[in-house]
Amino acid sequence: MPAIRSNLLWLGFAVVFHAVAVAADLDERSLEELVGSGLSTPSQNVESSTAAKYSQRGGDTPAVTRIVTAEDVRTYGYRTLAEILRSLPGVYTTHDRNYTYIGVRGFGRPSDYGSRVLLLIDGERINDNIYDGGVIGNEFLLDVDLIDRVEYASGPGSAIYGNNAFFGVINVISKRGQDFDGAQLSAQYGAFDTYKARGTYGKRFDNGAELLLSATGFDREGPDSLYYREYDTPDQNHGRAQGLDYERNHSAFAKLSYGALRLEGGYIDRFKGIPTGS
Repeated sequence: MPAIRSNLLWLGFAVVFHAVAVAADLDERSLEELVGSGLSTPSQNVESSTAAKYSQRGGDTPAVTRIVTAEDVRTYGYRTLAEILRSLPGVYTTHDRNYTYIGVRGFGRPSDYGSRVLLLIDGERINDNIYDGGVIGNEFLLDVDLIDRVEYASGPGSAIYGNNAFFGVINVISKRGQDFDGAQLSAQYGAFDTYKARGTYGKRFDNGAELLLSATGFDREGPDSLYYREYDTPDQNHGRAQGLDYERNHSAFAKLSYGALRLEGGYIDRFKGIPTGS
């Protein structure tokens, strides 16, 4: 059974005006603000730019916007963008041991590749140019540890963003150099011989410029054996795919900002075994 190799190179250049998220301390918030914060909806004072393409207070957005913050990611232990999105109302994901796909409000056709949901990084489109799909699993361009927050504006957004925003818009906001203020190393180990290592350097300089550099390596052997009844013949190893669900990828991300200018770039190289005979 074959394996797949996928590469993604992304570059973004934009003139942006950063909005500072203003949030009161928990003990100063009203009950209404607490109920409307975190994984549910943004509080009235949190800035969001996804629904209208410019920064607004949470209470002024023209569409329902869900926000998952970096604190939420740490609290719930999300490891991929797919796990973050699965926590949102009306959003679900599927995985065919090849890619991870997104569905919204019960719509998730096979071979759709998530093309009806627009995926952004810092406001820049990253849906591919062939199937118009946006990858959200381990193949996503940005390491989950580099995510500052995820904004999801549900409902049609095509009038502002174009065709891919039919079911909604996902805007992944990356962290800034000052969020790290130096070097950071991270290592993880999980089931099925899963290894992940990340090195990040971030800095805000005296002249106001900010730099963020990060590289991640990921390796997963997967289960030793998977059984498929449809292939249960002597010529096909009695339906058992042995050692074919592996995944290996490495990625890099860079972000440089100075004043109203921002330059970003990312690269990921992924090699995935396919145990399903597709």
